[in-house]
Amino acid sequence: MEKGQSKLRLSASHLRLFMAIVLRNDVVFEHFRDKLTVLHFKDESYQLLYRVLLDHSDKHTNLPALSLVEASITEMFEDDPEIISEFGREDLEDFLAY
Repeated sequence: MEKGQSKLRLSASHLRLFMAIVLRNDVVFEHFRDKLTVLHFKDESYQLLYRVLLDHSDKHTNLPALSLVEASITEMFEDDPEIISEFGREDLEDFLAY
């Protein structure tokens, strides 16, 4: 870690807000795209969500609509029902309904 930088941890509510903003704001997403990886997120629900955003942005120039995010996640669950735990799935569904 470079001098003057600290490792910051967001509270659960701040992380939820951050992910809601990243999901909906192209400028914010692009700012963090090369700075964050899937593994930066502790919660598997946010890891999967961020993976969907990264995969989409690799193919397109903008963020996916929420309906496309939900469809991509549903397809991932169908392809591999154990991609994340039941708790992670419920957490992700709750977040997407937010």
